[in-house]
Amino acid sequence: MYRILAVDDNSVVLDTLNVMIRRLGHYPVLATKGERGIKAFREHKPHLTILDFDLPDLNGLEVLKRIRALVPDAPVIMLTGGATEALEIEARQLGLSDFLLKGFSLNALKEAIDKALPPKDVKRSSST
Repeated sequence: MYRILAVDDNSVVLDTLNVMIRRLGHYPVLATKGERGIKAFREHKPHLTILDFDLPDLNGLEVLKRIRALVPDAPVIMLTGGATEALEIEARQLGLSDFLLKGFSLNALKEAIDKALPPKDVKRSSST
């Protein structure tokens, strides 16, 4: 079981992520704003962060930059309603694991999580 931080200001999306993460057998940690997401990242040390690009206080790229300052290789999946090519390039340059378009399926989320995280029988470092 992995700890997965989901950061999204849309309560419907966050509730959906909560349910989907649990169905996939993982432990969700939820935050509704960028600053709260960074605080939750520090406190819970998630194995993976699922991050909305459009947040009310900080945009997802700023949150990603702050996560990178804490744990440079932390897996992060960015959620977006329609990312521009420039946004995707900038996010990938920051080491983004994947993009998911909102409206994603459980299978798409599972594939992105599986791609971002090692198999469950592989131990990760204690720093994450």
